Amino acid sequence: MTTPLAQNANAQNEHGHTNFPYRETIGGLLYLMCKTRPDIAYAVIYESRSMEKPTNANVKDLKRTLRYLKGSVDKGIFYGSKNALVLKAFSDADYADLTDRKSTTGYVILLGDSPIAWCSKKQKIVSLSTTEAEYIAGAECCRELKYLKSLLHELLDMDISATLCVDNQSAIKLIKSGQMSRQSKHIDVRYHFISEELVKKLFTIEY
Repeated sequence: MTTPLAQNANAQNEHGHTNFPYRETIGGLLYLMCKTRPDIAYAVIYESRSMEKPTNANVKDLKRTLRYLKGSVDKGIFYGSKNALVLKAFSDADYADLTDRKSTTGYVILLGDSPIAWCSKKQKIVSLSTTEAEYIAGAECCRELKYLKSLLHELLDMDISATLCVDNQSAIKLIKSGQMSRQSKHIDVRYHFISEELVKKLFTIEY
C-alpha cells in the first residue's frame, strides 16, 4: 500500500466483532509510531479509537497500515551532521470527525531537516470552525515548541530560532492579534497563551 490509511477509512457502519488481536497490534504500532515513524501517526491514532469493539472494517484499516509498513520497511529518519540548528514546526487540523464532531490536531517539529517531535490526537473540545481548530492545533504545537527550545538551550547553551507554520490565514491573524472577539471569546483560555508566546518572540509565524 502507498498510504497507511484509506481516505474514507471505515466509512461503512459495520457491526459485529472480530477475533483479530487488534489491541496488541495497535500497541506495537504505537511503539513504532512514537519512535521512528511519524508518517503512520494519524492512521494509528485513528485506528486506536476502535480498540474496545473492533469490527471487520476496523481490522481491514489496520491491515492496510501493516501492508504500508511492509512496503516501506526501508524508510526512517536520518539525522545528518550538517543539519542546521533551527526549529521549524508545522501544525494542522483535520476538522470535525464524523462521529463526535471533534477535530484532530497534527503537528511535526523539525530540527534542521529532520523530525524530532510529532503528534496526532483528537482535540478535547468541539471546534466551531476550521479557524478555531487550526488555532487550537497551533497552541498545542507551541507548547511542544517551548519545551524543545528550553531543552536545547539547556543542552547547547544556545537560543535556537523557531518558526511555526500554520496553513490558515484567519488562525494566523487570531494568533497575531491576541484579542478576544465574538468569534474567539468562547475558546478555552489555555489555548490563548500562543499569542503571548509570539509577543515574547518564542517563535515567528508563517503561512
